[in-house]
Amino acid sequence: MTKQDAIRAIERVMAKGDRQLLLVDASGDRTTAAVAVGNVDTADHVAVSTPGFNSTVAGSFEDSDEKTALLKRRTEGQLGNAQSDDTVAAITWLGYEPPVGQTAVAPSTLDPDNVAGMYPVVGDEVARQGAVALSSFYNGIDASRDSDPHLTALGHSYGSLTTSLALQTGTGVDDVVLYGSPGLGTDDVTDLGVPAGHVFVEEAKGDWIADAGAFGADPSALAGVTMLATDARVLPDGTWGQASNGHSAYQDEGEPGDPDYRRTTATYNQASIVAGMPERAVRGFDLDGLDTVRAGLQVADDAVSWTNQMLGDPGRFLPPVVGSEIADTLSLARGALGLLETGSDFTLDRIDDVIDGVRDVGDGARDVGDGAREVGRGLLNLAERVATGVR
Repeated sequence: MTKQDAIRAIERVMAKGDRQLLLVDASGDRTTAAVAVGNVDTADHVAVSTPGFNSTVAGSFEDSDEKTALLKRRTEGQLGNAQSDDTVAAITWLGYEPPVGQTAVAPSTLDPDNVAGMYPVVGDEVARQGAVALSSFYNGIDASRDSDPHLTALGHSYGSLTTSLALQTGTGVDDVVLYGSPGLGTDDVTDLGVPAGHVFVEEAKGDWIADAGAFGADPSALAGVTMLATDARVLPDGTWGQASNGHSAYQDEGEPGDPDYRRTTATYNQASIVAGMPERAVRGFDLDGLDTVRAGLQVADDAVSWTNQMLGDPGRFLPPVVGSEIADTLSLARGALGLLETGSDFTLDRIDDVIDGVRDVGDGARDVGDGAREVGRGLLNLAERVATGVR
């Protein structure tokens, strides 16, 4: 696609009305742009969304603008429910040229020696360059106004890395929502410079890019991060939130009344943060991490079952404290898993500590599984030696 295609895409976006053209630059290899829905100069709440990998003005800007408009609408709905007359502006910022053309590889083919992980030939250089421009953009919003708005930064995929790097330079951003993130370029959330408790992460089930850790640790595992839900559920405002699955289905899509209209839990939560009402957001957890807990329990169960079959009574060879420890850990893990599956609303909304506890249980379950397998192998070897001696 050409730069003329990009200009035509911007013109179509502007023709929708209630838009502000904040940036257009055709001097680089590709045209860059930023367009707001709403009035950035007067809005009480301003959101800046940064798309990621394979995003271009010519090819995807119109779709990004649609999603930004839907985020603004959901935010206004949240404010209306709270009897607030605050106003909202939401911006699609594509003021950099994110990587395009490279194909993200499947998880099984990730190269552990490749610094970019999932992107075979892409590092963080483009994100770092974009972060300089994005940081200036954030600060420009505050500088252009008599009073600072409540400013929220949102970043998806590679755009979350760009967002994080921009925040690390010092900005006036109050909240940040990062979703489908392959890493933040830091493992210390305080480097982002936003108030404690105001870094939010969404990770959809099946989003392996968010688990790849291509540019740092999986953000969902970082201390100081608040996880937001992305699963299907009845939301606090009484509406139904649809689940997000995979890397590219976090946001609302379509128009009300359309058969393909989607209102996601993820966008509801983003809107809660943009509205400055994080207490209305639904807390979440790493859904793929929950699968890991299940897998860890299965491994442990299989290993214990295997030793039972091989030796009849493995307790004869295990010190009582070891057998008791395995049983207690498995019981705790099963209980935590059941609590999540049957009482997740209560658990995640009201008992934040349980989230960290379940992660610890998941790690413990995996350790138990590994330990049980080792015990099983040892017991089998012992049984073989005993049997050989008898013969």
